[in-house]
Amino acid sequence: MQTKRANINTSLEISRESIDHAWTMPYAHFHNSYELYILTSGERIVSIDEEEYETLAGDVALFAPNHPHHSKGTTPFSGICVHFSGEFLKQYFGESARKHLLKCFNKHVIHLSAKQLAATQTIVDSFQPGSPFAFLKLGQLLEQITTALDTTQKEASLPHPYRQESKASLILAYVKENYVFIQTVEELATRFQVSEGYIYRIFRETLGTTPKEYINHLRLEHIIHRLRYSDKPIKTIAAQGGFSCYEYFIRLFKEKEGCTPGEYRRRLRQPTS
Repeated sequence: MQTKRANINTSLEISRESIDHAWTMPYAHFHNSYELYILTSGERIVSIDEEEYETLAGDVALFAPNHPHHSKGTTPFSGICVHFSGEFLKQYFGESARKHLLKCFNKHVIHLSAKQLAATQTIVDSFQPGSPFAFLKLGQLLEQITTALDTTQKEASLPHPYRQESKASLILAYVKENYVFIQTVEELATRFQVSEGYIYRIFRETLGTTPKEYINHLRLEHIIHRLRYSDKPIKTIAAQGGFSCYEYFIRLFKEKEGCTPGEYRRRLRQPTS
């Protein structure tokens, strides 16, 4: 899987997301901030430094700066994402307090009890971006997770996905995780040392579609996710989602959603009555 650096220029950011379909990130990424991902519903497979972990509702995945990570799953899910910089923490907390609050990052996955998860969500609900007391909310959040550190039994990594799977399963898993970058069926055939006919057959028999149709489906799902949670220009999102031809992307999007990407984004942001 390819890895990208993500530029996160924020001192502290807390956001919620709710995804009503299965979704796999198209590449691993890393950044110079700390990140917490608190899963509130659904299931995700989280990869950190090439180790995979099964996470369920109530689990917190912890990503230290500059550690590649990635997630995938086959169910709808929701969660809370927290990014904060080491400089932000240093601005408000002394060395001893910082060491204590960051102790939770000694693990990759920590499980919160129902009571701890409820307390965590209460803290997030009361968070106000830009507030001079925002650092207190971050401290409370980290304290909840650090407290769970002593009782959690999470973090058993899953077997590596390439150890015992069939070649067909490996090809399908590879496509699901690299759909942004794959250009041709020939590329897949060469990588896995099979014929192009074999590639077409496993897609037809397993998914009832062609490789190109499946890749376009994954790309469109990814772009829909980005339209909902990103403010980047639509052309940029389309290109980063794997579409080199913007007109072709627009046509496929309209076939799927019945409107243009711009109209789709505007509908999402219309206030609900």
